[in-house]
Amino acid sequence: MIRLAEIMLTRAEALARTGGVNDESLSLLNTVRSRSVTNAIPYTTGSFAAGTDLVNTILQQRDFELAFESQHRYDLIRTDQPIHNPDLAANRKVLPIPQAEIDISAGVIKQNSGY
Repeated sequence: MIRLAEIMLTRAEALARTGGVNDESLSLLNTVRSRSVTNAIPYTTGSFAAGTDLVNTILQQRDFELAFESQHRYDLIRTDQPIHNPDLAANRKVLPIPQAEIDISAGVIKQNSGY
């Protein structure tokens, strides 16, 4: 299952990464945020100095919105941020590729290291 808020925040992030601070990203972010935060002051284009600031705010809202849904770890991996477990080996930050997928690809897909 996937939630509408996740779709909206994913689109907002993609637009912010490709176009910087933009009205559609702000609208999507404000829609999700205003649903969960009572009397939230809407973000405006002046709220962010750069597109990266908007992306960081979207990712933070995504963490709030998807809390306890096991998405945060994958967001950290996807955005190349450090995982909060310092004892985790680098090759364990990704999951193993199912053997059936490797077999179907006739060896084009290689197993992730460490598995």
